[in-house]
Amino acid sequence: MWKIAITVLLAALIFAAGFELYGIYQAYVGVKNNYGELKTKAEALREENEKLEAEVSYLSIPENLLKALRERFNYKFPGEKSIIVVPKQGE
Repeated sequence: MWKIAITVLLAALIFAAGFELYGIYQAYVGVKNNYGELKTKAEALREENEKLEAEVSYLSIPENLLKALRERFNYKFPGEKSIIVVPKQGE
């Protein structure tokens, strides 16, 4: 009688331990996937930061800033005239 009770109790403990280990494994897989996503986002942000730092460095030179203003915003000095060249349809 005691052997059966001990066997049943031991089986219940093994089942409970297995259930807990499965829960821990699921949490591990979730954290691992989340880490991978965060690592990818961090790398993308790092690359974007490098591009922005390069652009800030480029625009910190007054001549480059003036060139960028002219290109992006059609900036012109008073008295200057702008010419917009539109390519042909076939080109």
